[in-house]
Amino acid sequence: MVDEKRLRAMIDLARFEQIEGKEDLRICNFYKSDFVTLAVIKNFFLMTLGYFMVLAAIGIFFLDYLMDNFKYINTNNLLILVVGGYLVVLGVYTIIEIIIALVRYSRALDAVDEFDDKLKDLGLAYQGKTRKPQKTQEKRNKK
Repeated sequence: MVDEKRLRAMIDLARFEQIEGKEDLRICNFYKSDFVTLAVIKNFFLMTLGYFMVLAAIGIFFLDYLMDNFKYINTNNLLILVVGGYLVVLGVYTIIEIIIALVRYSRALDAVDEFDDKLKDLGLAYQGKTRKPQKTQEKRNKK
């Protein structure tokens, strides 16, 4: 006879593995430092591309002014402004990306830990045993 409780547990676990937790399982395949480093590298390239696209759009918008007054513009100050702005924006977005990556990794780790607990409970249910529930934070402190 099929136990409905175990069947529901298997369906929930399969749903997590195939739909809800697919990204969480992928994230947990990385070490935390590797995941954050990958996020920072992606941030660097995408932010650089975005910054220079915005800079090009601003340059196109003010193209008439730039062409008329090019000989009067101090290019050293303009270059310092552009590079300084780039470094400030890059620094701010890098810090934000590190925080976001750490939060995503932490949430994914919690979700996968909960998935593993449910999987162990299901395995014990098939053996006819039960185990004492243990909080995720307590498990991490033991590691």
